[in-house]
Amino acid sequence: MKLRYSPVVPFMLRLVAASLLLAASSVSAATTIRWLTLSDGSWPDSVKKVIAAFEAENPNIKVELDTYPFRANRF
Repeated sequence: MKLRYSPVVPFMLRLVAASLLLAASSVSAATTIRWLTLSDGSWPDSVKKVIAAFEAENPNIKVELDTYPFRANRF
């Protein structure tokens, strides 16, 4: 008895191969993380040091820090 393959099988194999290639290319690309936070202005320098250390350990990841001012008990 001869096995017959559906025409869907080669299509699915090509689809999986294309997905793997696209996933591999996106891993090597640089990533940017945008960190949005509220701040009263007392800690941004310490956060920038943490971000610099993180970026040094993860050269393909850049962190953009966006702080918005607030006062205690007022949003």
